[in-house]
Amino acid sequence: MSDYVPEWQQWKLYIGVDVGGTNTDAVLMDGRTGDGRRPTVLAKHKKQTSEDVTSGVANCIQCTLQKCLELPACNRDGVTSVDQLSSRVLRVCIGTTHFVNAIVQRRGDMLAKVTVLRLCGKTSRGVPPFCDFPAGLARCVQFQPAAKSIHYAAGGHEYNAKPMSEVDVEEIRRIAKQMKDDGVRHVVVSAVFSTLHRCNTHELQAAEILRDVIGSKLSITLSHQVAGGLGLLERENAAIMNESLRPLCAQTVRAFAKALDNLGFRCPFFLTKNDGTLISGSRAKNLPVLAFSSGPTNSIRGAHFLTLVTDGVVIDLGGTTSDAGYIQNGYPRQASSEVRVAGVSVNFTMPDTLSIGLGGGSHVEFDDAGNATVGPLSVGYKLEMADGAYIFDGIRLTASDVAVASGHACAAPLREYVEREEERKGTQGTCEQRLTTVGRARVDAAWQRIQCMVTDLIDVVKGSNDNVTVILVGGGSILVDTSSVPAGVARFVTHKDSDVANAVGAALGQIGFVLERNYELPDNDGELRRKFLDEFEEEARSRCEKAGALKSTIAIHGPIELRMGYMPGFRYRVTYFAVGDVDDSAQIDLHHEDDDALDLFQGDGADKDEATGGAAGLGSPQAKRVPSPEPLLAEEDPVRLGKIHSIASPAVCKDFKLIEYLSAVAYVGLLQHGLSKHPLVWLVSVMQRWMPVFYIEQL
Repeated sequence: MSDYVPEWQQWKLYIGVDVGGTNTDAVLMDGRTGDGRRPTVLAKHKKQTSEDVTSGVANCIQCTLQKCLELPACNRDGVTSVDQLSSRVLRVCIGTTHFVNAIVQRRGDMLAKVTVLRLCGKTSRGVPPFCDFPAGLARCVQFQPAAKSIHYAAGGHEYNAKPMSEVDVEEIRRIAKQMKDDGVRHVVVSAVFSTLHRCNTHELQAAEILRDVIGSKLSITLSHQVAGGLGLLERENAAIMNESLRPLCAQTVRAFAKALDNLGFRCPFFLTKNDGTLISGSRAKNLPVLAFSSGPTNSIRGAHFLTLVTDGVVIDLGGTTSDAGYIQNGYPRQASSEVRVAGVSVNFTMPDTLSIGLGGGSHVEFDDAGNATVGPLSVGYKLEMADGAYIFDGIRLTASDVAVASGHACAAPLREYVEREEERKGTQGTCEQRLTTVGRARVDAAWQRIQCMVTDLIDVVKGSNDNVTVILVGGGSILVDTSSVPAGVARFVTHKDSDVANAVGAALGQIGFVLERNYELPDNDGELRRKFLDEFEEEARSRCEKAGALKSTIAIHGPIELRMGYMPGFRYRVTYFAVGDVDDSAQIDLHHEDDDALDLFQGDGADKDEATGGAAGLGSPQAKRVPSPEPLLAEEDPVRLGKIHSIASPAVCKDFKLIEYLSAVAYVGLLQHGLSKHPLVWLVSVMQRWMPVFYIEQL
């Protein structure tokens, strides 16, 4: 008897939370694995999202723990207190749309005003900061007056890691004094090619000078810490969004930490990132842009875990929208084209998803001919309130009402819930009476319209003529007629816990690390290529383990190789993605490491890659250095047509002469036709499809 260990004490408890526009979902999971065991959902709870997001999350977690107390394992061993469970939780993982909503809704009261310092010397000024932001959003995030929000200074590197010019300390000190006089409190520092290996030194040096002149209260975002890869404008845009969100994120993280502390949790908590991996709360305060669009990714990962389907379409039907994505080998398919957030181009990893205005709370309206329109407006979190859906004694006809009124089998769980609520309130038959006034013909028209919207969504997302498996998750999955399989669909798959798949995906989040390296082969030597790739793969694995992943669970995805054209020899850019389960025993070290990585002014910071993955240039120890090409134009030379400064680097291969000329002609032509204040933004988006990525870095 002395060796007996109660079952509940053997649980390896994780909590996952997903905050949506309508509902907040929470799950408590036993994460034990091995001997054929898989993590299991012990308890779950769905609650309407509150206007105060933090209190809603705390209430949802508390209700989930309360439900767990009703399990036989808890009853058998006398577990009667929520505190007994919360003290044994190993981690809490939260996915929230709070940050992206502030950007999309242009909440000027939540966003900080940002000033940008671009280190580019005399080049890279053709497309200034903020030019890609919609006017309304720019007013919310750009320091005013706008003329004082943009500064240029010497610095930056070439594509081969050679400095374009050294940082002028006195120049930056003068700029810093001007910022201080203007009352600037939030700054983004971006340098040309700062994501190449050991090319972040100029950003770090400039940040140290700014902090020294303006003071310790200055908030600074360095572009190389926010987004890897190449593309100066996109990386700068991401850094601006990040800096504007930092005060809101710091406030939110502190509120989450306080709420969890009040519930008795003594474990670390994480936010889920855009790519489905985890970021610690302490690190998220400084890099909120990495965690502001994780909802679709959590749904896809949760759908894969629950159904074990590795390839197919995942549709998360919520209360306001339906988000669809494609799962490949158990991971979300990443967007291969340009990624835009709130109309702004960014270069961080995002899942390839599509959203439509269809959810359980979507408004349903009819024209004079009886044709139905569903969405995009929704009652949102007011679904069960007085001005919500008919089935909750509200005043608005919604998609959920149509699901109940249609009498379809897939609506049975909701119908049973409504009947129980009516019986509890003593209002039996009220729902049926309200729905009867709609009319059978209109109900059928609305139901068919919903099915057409779902079918069209599947056709767009799957991207082929093959029949695909469709996984339905989210509380709004009752809106889909699973008894009638449309063309192009092999089968519909659901799960008893599919209504909280997004929270499951958050709870089972992993540690990820992206490694980018460049290498050169003198004569396309296959053996040397394999040696380089083996070294890079081992480095990705090692860095993922250092970031907090359990070594035995680390999997490597890649390599993804890109031939760097318009350059002599055989030069490649390679990307590896390493991912593994969280090593719970290393979590304390993980948080200390995160805090250290965020120290922008540490002495050896130039030699440290970001936790999101290092980016190595051709000047890295593993790769052969490329000699700088002979300069084509002096830094001060204008392009003769229109006296517009060259959008090319001052040290560019001569192969660019024709491209440079055509670019200038296109620029002048667009200006003459008055198509845009900054037509190069359009031109760059076209040229990026076929030109080498390093050329776009220096505009």
